[in-house]
Amino acid sequence: MDDYGPELNAIMVKIKAVQRQPSARGLRAIMTELAEYEQSIYLPPEEIEQLAGFKQDIWDNIYKIERIGQNN
Repeated sequence: MDDYGPELNAIMVKIKAVQRQPSARGLRAIMTELAEYEQSIYLPPEEIEQLAGFKQDIWDNIYKIERIGQNN
């Protein structure tokens, strides 16, 4: 695992756990943690863009999971 610092490493571990059994609730909790983390540090503009893309991917997965759950 890449070293992103203790806070982000902890979030990455949770993401890997949620990937094994995807749940919208788990992903939403991760999004909350990412938002709190993002507010607590300074990020250069290029890293803000990368994080925005990463967060969009998570939101896309949340919507897919919720849509699948509604169809079952």
